[in-house]
Amino acid sequence: MPIAAYRGLAAIGPLTQNISTASTVVTLTDNDQGVLLIWGGQTSAARIRLPAPEAGKMFRIIFNGPGVSTATKICSSGNGEILINGTTAKAVAFASTVELGAYLEVIGVNDFRYIAVSQGSTLDARTFQSTTT
Repeated sequence: MPIAAYRGLAAIGPLTQNISTASTVVTLTDNDQGVLLIWGGQTSAARIRLPAPEAGKMFRIIFNGPGVSTATKICSSGNGEILINGTTAKAVAFASTVELGAYLEVIGVNDFRYIAVSQGSTLDARTFQSTTT
């Protein structure tokens, strides 16, 4: 049941969930779908690993902190790949460590591919791009 808005007339929008920063490698699960995932940044190089792609899976991540030594990498699992800006790769990352305010939506289109849609940060117009894991 959705959380009611003012006067209980509608849902107030997506629920949010913080992604744990206890480790530099975080693995998302199917249970992490349907909420706005908030990544608070990490003090060293970090990776967020997606579960195996499947049509209809969707993960939305907003970056509420900067990358420190390198940009945070969003990685596919197994044989999966991520398509972004006309290029496929095993991972995507922001164009710099200025991730604060950036947004990434990753949508499964079949059993081997996610398509990533990104928006630059509020401080930097650059977006996510393909990279190696």
